[in-house]
Amino acid sequence: MKKQFMKVLTCTVLFAAMICSSVFAAEPRVRVTLHGYDAGYTVDYPDVSKEVSVPILLFVNGDIVSDANAVIQNGTTLVPLRVVSNRLGAEVSWDSATRTVYITKGYTDIEMTIGNRNIWVNGVQQQITNAPQIIQSSTYVPLRAIATAFGADIGFFNEIYDGPSATRVVYVQDRTEVVQISPEEAIEIATNTYFYDFLYSMRDYILENHNVDVYDITPDNIQYSRFGKEYFGRYFADVGHYYYIELFTGGVEFALVDKYDGTCYPVSAYSMVEFEVFAPGDYSGWGWYYQ
Repeated sequence: MKKQFMKVLTCTVLFAAMICSSVFAAEPRVRVTLHGYDAGYTVDYPDVSKEVSVPILLFVNGDIVSDANAVIQNGTTLVPLRVVSNRLGAEVSWDSATRTVYITKGYTDIEMTIGNRNIWVNGVQQQITNAPQIIQSSTYVPLRAIATAFGADIGFFNEIYDGPSATRVVYVQDRTEVVQISPEEAIEIATNTYFYDFLYSMRDYILENHNVDVYDITPDNIQYSRFGKEYFGRYFADVGHYYYIELFTGGVEFALVDKYDGTCYPVSAYSMVEFEVFAPGDYSGWGWYYQ
């Protein structure tokens, strides 16, 4: 009966993967590697690698933005103006004489001036914490003020694992789509992917090296196996386009589950200092710390 149940779960996950494989609109894959204390980081995006002192990762509608080059000042995230136009789909213009930025998207018009904390949204004056500014010859604008004016959700996520972290995740998510996956469903998807896709794919290796048949491993008994870890399966955080699911207590296996189509992206994470988001179906590194 158990084996039959496991097969059903496996088919469910595979079916979901087949559906999702044709609609891979979002691209969250990224790797952050710490070189050593105060030695900086390497951030590997799908299209480019960068050396940075402090990683600030920006996700817009589920996509990791490799050209964001965001900075954080007094708790405010500033991004280059091109990010607003290229990623948020807004039209931007620049008046060099008055050093004024004009941003338009749909029925929303934003006007802001370099060095001025007063901005105008559809003609209504507002005050923001950090004014737009010029950084290394590029115009930087406050992301929250613009995203909020456009009706998008914006959030910050600083810790994936216990303890403080130098890496910061910032996400912006439009409200144009209806969430299809609940947190409970996301937990089930991540759990099934780990136990009935990843472990099954590793069956021969685990059997040969650890004399453990993963067909007998379930969330209920894994803590009593030679893996020595306890299944947790909890919704850890909202990351805009994704639910962040923690699979084990004190472990490194997490998952990002797409709220809109259920795609599961395995995450191997010691912390936000050192972690990697894999493509769906790519389990390289996922759980290897225990194999």
